[in-house]
Amino acid sequence: MCIIALMVVGGYCLSVMQRESFPEFELDRILVTVPYPGAAPAEVEQGIGQKIEEAVRSIEGIKKVTTVAQEGSCNVVLQLIAGP
Repeated sequence: MCIIALMVVGGYCLSVMQRESFPEFELDRILVTVPYPGAAPAEVEQGIGQKIEEAVRSIEGIKKVTTVAQEGSCNVVLQLIAGP
C-alpha cells in the first residue's frame, strides 16, 4: 500500500514540476585567466595585464576592469553594465 501511495505522489509531483532545458541567467562578470609560467608579477603585469586592459578598454558595456598579476599567471575580471 505504501509503495502504491509513493508511486502516485511521485507521479503527481513529476507532472507538476517545472522543467527548463536552458535556464535563463544574466552574465555580469567575465574572468580572463592567462598562465605565464616562471614570470615575476611585474613581468606578468606589463606583458599580459596591461595589454588585456588596453584591448578591452574600447569595448562598450564594461563597468570595471580589475587585474591581479601574480607569479606565473594573470587574472582579469571584467564587470559588465547591467541591462538588456
